[in-house]
Amino acid sequence: MDREKFVQASVRIRNLEKKLLTKIQFERLYEAENLEEAIKHLNETAYSEDLAKIDRAENFEIALSNSLNRTYSEVLKLSPVKELVDVLTYRFAFHNIKLAVKEKILQENFEHIYSKVHYEDLPKLKKQFETEKGEKGTWYEDTVIQAYKVFEDTKDPEKIEFFVDKRYFEKVLEVSKNLGLDLIEEYFKNMIDFLNIRTFIRCKRDEQDISILKAALIQDGYIDTEDIASYFYKDIEDLINSYKNSKIGKSLILALKGYNDTGRLLLFEKYMENFLTNLLKEKVQRMTYGPEIIFAYVHAKEVEIKNLRICLVGRANGLSADFIKERLREIYV
Repeated sequence: MDREKFVQASVRIRNLEKKLLTKIQFERLYEAENLEEAIKHLNETAYSEDLAKIDRAENFEIALSNSLNRTYSEVLKLSPVKELVDVLTYRFAFHNIKLAVKEKILQENFEHIYSKVHYEDLPKLKKQFETEKGEKGTWYEDTVIQAYKVFEDTKDPEKIEFFVDKRYFEKVLEVSKNLGLDLIEEYFKNMIDFLNIRTFIRCKRDEQDISILKAALIQDGYIDTEDIASYFYKDIEDLINSYKNSKIGKSLILALKGYNDTGRLLLFEKYMENFLTNLLKEKVQRMTYGPEIIFAYVHAKEVEIKNLRICLVGRANGLSADFIKERLREIYV
């Protein structure tokens, strides 16, 4: 890939990064007396435009969703390479695939929860169900038919999730590798490792059969899936300790502590996202230009909006500042 193509886009992204919220701004939000005061503080940031369009503070989710959609629209226009945009937006495409299959199975309308990114592809997806076998289409259209066939063969909705998630990672790794985007490939491989170990813990917690674990594990991470499965009849700590010296080792130990303390996997997800944020901060913030700058900005914006959601939901429900702070993710700036 010709990195020179990204000079202008990188300059524009660096300017957008200056609008990302700081730790001090987040402190004002989670220490606010109530939701209304938190919204008042947020109105002093780049989110004021979207907040102005809602009629009640409780409708903040509309503003957050609109802000994220606008971020993707900006990036779509900025990126000189379409394939990079694909890597950034594939997760929305695969989210829509899952919904399209579930609509077909349940005969319900999920229009309100389809992602607006890749929304224009929905008619083609749904057309695949008009014939028994579906028409030969793009890999995207073919995936929805294959996912439905998985359900027909197994009658297990969970298998749809497994199949589509695997296809998603196959696709983003394929494109990242073809473009020579080593850092982005590393990002997704580490994510796979975290998700596989989270799946391992969930299967152990729910006392599921090892066959479920093997069906759910995603290939092509740094940690071999067969090795993960080999710990199924051992303690969770044994698996974590075996990888304590790996790239994600320190984060895994923190994540396991969070799980042991709460019995929930929410903090596990936090430490996964913190690791990925720090990976990008360490390598991208020193770059002058390149596709990674666009990728890192989108990651930063998604984390920021997730943090805003945590803060505002917490204020709306009267949760303590310490409780909210503990759940916030590492920020990019």
